[in-house]
Amino acid sequence: MSLVKYIGRLKKMDELIQNKSTGTAEEFAKQLGISVSVLKENIREMKELGASIDFSRINKSYYYSKQSYLWLNFEKSRIDNDELISTKGGNGYNRQPLEERSCRRLIKNTHHYLP
Repeated sequence: MSLVKYIGRLKKMDELIQNKSTGTAEEFAKQLGISVSVLKENIREMKELGASIDFSRINKSYYYSKQSYLWLNFEKSRIDNDELISTKGGNGYNRQPLEERSCRRLIKNTHHYLP
């Protein structure tokens, strides 16, 4: 999965959770076009980042138990060759696309949940 698609999914999840219109896990996953297991993994990751996500059996929706919102920030900057090598673990000429796990690590470093 590309980083752009992953960020788009997180934004859509945030919007649906904010609006308390997710439905059950199965309905939520269907709205996002993913499996329930991927949805639960994404929710777990959002919680690791500080999101206070709970599920209401009465309203049949996920919601934020504490006021919060998803904040994404990207900064463009130059890095030197040594940093490039240590970041990619290669010689700087490795042009392979980021794997989904790498995207998640990158996302964890670039967005936060703010109260």
